[in-house]
Amino acid sequence: MPHVQVGDIELYYQEVGEGPPVLLVHHFFGTVESWTAVREPLRRHFRVISVDLRGHGRSSPSTQPMTLEQFVADVAALLRMLEISSPHLVGASIGAVICGRLAVSDALRARSLTMIGVPRLGQAPGRTQSIERFAEEVFPAVEEEYAHAHRMHGPEYARTVLLEHFKRLNRGDVHHWFDRLEQIDCPVLVLAGDNDWAFPPHSALELASRFQHSELCVLPRGGHLPHRAVPHITAPVLLDFLLRAERRWQG
Repeated sequence: MPHVQVGDIELYYQEVGEGPPVLLVHHFFGTVESWTAVREPLRRHFRVISVDLRGHGRSSPSTQPMTLEQFVADVAALLRMLEISSPHLVGASIGAVICGRLAVSDALRARSLTMIGVPRLGQAPGRTQSIERFAEEVFPAVEEEYAHAHRMHGPEYARTVLLEHFKRLNRGDVHHWFDRLEQIDCPVLVLAGDNDWAFPPHSALELASRFQHSELCVLPRGGHLPHRAVPHITAPVLLDFLLRAERRWQG
């Protein structure tokens, strides 16, 4: 599978299937493999692109602090290189924020947007205790992938890195992005686990209400990453939404 040069790094991505493009963007400490269980059903109907964010998986380590703006720029550059201007966007946790940022940008026109386990960054700016709790709640969901991340050096190191990432992101322009949700006019699917502290159902409902055309699905025992915890439930929901969104796009 290929790498592409994006700025100071090589970005790794996978591409399977044929049809309308679907972009999958993983969570912190995730990789393209995080999507395996849901990618297989999607590839029968779509051209599915998944990417390792900088500093993750088989992409190069970052030579600078990883920021939301940098992640967004990297993914936008990959889409340009693949000549994709109108993808379906699917993101989990910080990947959902990245996809949301792309959806409000001038760089592309999204066919649809799916947001899974959106972190509540910006809802409690400056509350270190809340951010620390968020990091501690999220870490168990990504610990398995951490075990395969060769660049990490132990669980305590990983927790520290996760916490620093979220502190840095909370100081960025996430708040301004949340203020622009109403600009997104494509179909939006908000997915949440019924037992996700980081993105509980009431927060998912509040988020979904901000969009012009949105659906909310709360998945039983889904946790923070339902596509990992209950892929047998998540995959059919996601596929059904994408097929309906594609029919809407085709008119």
